[in-house]
Amino acid sequence: MKTYIFLSSLNKKIKTDDYVKYILSKYYFMDFGDIEIIRGQNGKPYIKNSDIKYSVSHKKDYIVAVFSHDEIGIDIEILTDKDYSGIVNRYFFEDERKYILTPTSELEKNKRFFEIWTKKEAYIKKYDLNISYIKKIDSLKEDIETFKINDLIISVCS
Repeated sequence: MKTYIFLSSLNKKIKTDDYVKYILSKYYFMDFGDIEIIRGQNGKPYIKNSDIKYSVSHKKDYIVAVFSHDEIGIDIEILTDKDYSGIVNRYFFEDERKYILTPTSELEKNKRFFEIWTKKEAYIKKYDLNISYIKKIDSLKEDIETFKINDLIISVCS
C-alpha cells in the first residue's frame, strides 16, 4: 500500500476523528459507522481491527492526515516569525542548532526551525512516544520528509 497524505481546510465543526473516518470511508471503502478509533499509550490513534495505520495533525485552519500500512507520523506547523531560541537551546542537538542558525535571513531560520520541530513531532507520533522524548531525537539523522506548501511546513516520518 502506498502512503497517502490529505491536507484540508479545517471546518471547526468537524471533529478530527470524523475527518479521518470520512477519508477512510471515501478512499478506503470502509463503512463510516463501523470505524472505531482507539488510542495508544501516549495518544496515538489506531483503527481497531484494521491494518491501516495513520497519523493526523492540525494547526489553526488546517488539518493533515497520512495513511499507510506501516507505522507513520505527521506534523504540521504554520511558518511564523517567532522567537524560538529557548526551544532550540533546550530541545535541539548541536547539529540541529547550527542548521537553523547558519542562514543569514530570518525567514530561512524560521523555516528551518519549523522543519526541525515538525520532524521531531512526526517521529514522536510515529512511535507513540511521550513528548518529553523530543530532546532525544536528532532529526537530521532520521529519514523524515518535509514539505513546504505556501506558509505550511509538513513533516512525515515513515
